Amino acid sequence: KMVDQQRRQWEKDDLSKPRIFTLAGFPSSPDNFLEKQQLIKDIESLRGIYLDTEIWDSRVTHVIAFNQDMTEKVMAAIAAGRWVVTVKFVIESKANGDWLDSPRLFVCHDVVLHNRKNWFSKGAKGGLFYGMKAALMMDDTVKNCVYKRVIEAGGGSIASITALSLYKGLRSGEVTHVFIDPWITKM
Repeated sequence: KMVDQQRRQWEKDDLSKPRIFTLAGFPSSPDNFLEKQQLIKDIESLRGIYLDTEIWDSRVTHVIAFNQDMTEKVMAAIAAGRWVVTVKFVIESKANGDWLDSPRLFVCHDVVLHNRKNWFSKGAKGGLFYGMKAALMMDDTVKNCVYKRVIEAGGGSIASITALSLYKGLRSGEVTHVFIDPWITKM
């Protein structure tokens, strides 16, 4: 019985906290613009908060994914144990007159449920990247920032190593993962 109660808790929203939404993967066409505006209106009419951001924001509790694409916001939400749901969650909640108790039926990926359960049962230690100490050595600063936000969302950290020559002097465990462009080979 206790296991069932715990299961039900991670499957539901925390009603003591505001639901904060962002959108991911919505194409920018006139038709989608109108759908997006209606979606935002519906979120706000149900007392949800909408954040209009192109990058991951740790305040977000729900990402509404337009499709199955693994955008930065989708990956970070999954890593952070947050809800990644379809538009149908908002539509069904609006028809209900209030948020549905559990977004579980509207998730975009099964991995959302697995990682949400880990975060709920283990806290930060349940993060997808918990314990990761990553070195990011990529030329593209935008890509570096995306990796950083996703890794940190999942409980990992970023080492301040920007060149292979600095990597040689590290002690064991200071860096657990290295993300590197293949053409960066100079020591």
